[in-house]
Amino acid sequence: MIKILYICVSGKGGSNYALLSTLGELKSKGIIPLIVVPDRDTAEFYEVNGFQTRVVYMRQEVLPSYKTLKSLLLFLPILLYNYVINYVANIILKKICLSFSPDIIHSNVTVTTIGYKLSKRYQIPHVWHIREYVQRPMLGKRRLSTLLNDSNTILVTKGLKDFYNI
Repeated sequence: MIKILYICVSGKGGSNYALLSTLGELKSKGIIPLIVVPDRDTAEFYEVNGFQTRVVYMRQEVLPSYKTLKSLLLFLPILLYNYVINYVANIILKKICLSFSPDIIHSNVTVTTIGYKLSKRYQIPHVWHIREYVQRPMLGKRRLSTLLNDSNTILVTKGLKDFYNI
């Protein structure tokens, strides 16, 4: 049995539907998934289909907007808020990771590095599934490209491969 810890974003968008469509087949092949999501509604999306979840509130790692005066004034508070939330999420995810003991960590989204960091900390193989172009990642596009090249990265288009220099 292979245990996979999935890190997902909130909502019933494309990345969660795509993962849900593959989980049934993976489970039938002996994969034991644990899906980490940032909110209760998304957890229920997976749970009604029989999958185990954990809710860990986390924020996407993209730079806040600064195009208007209001957004410029809120830039630093939002950045700090997101950092604190993700710092706490990282602590919680470490405990989940240690208790679940996954064989693989799968980040089902581009806009968080939490799964990548966990994989490095505990020397667990990491898979990063990339579906979107992130114009303003918090750590910068060049650094994100470096991390993606250091993972087992799945890209859905050649355009993404070129965009991230994979």
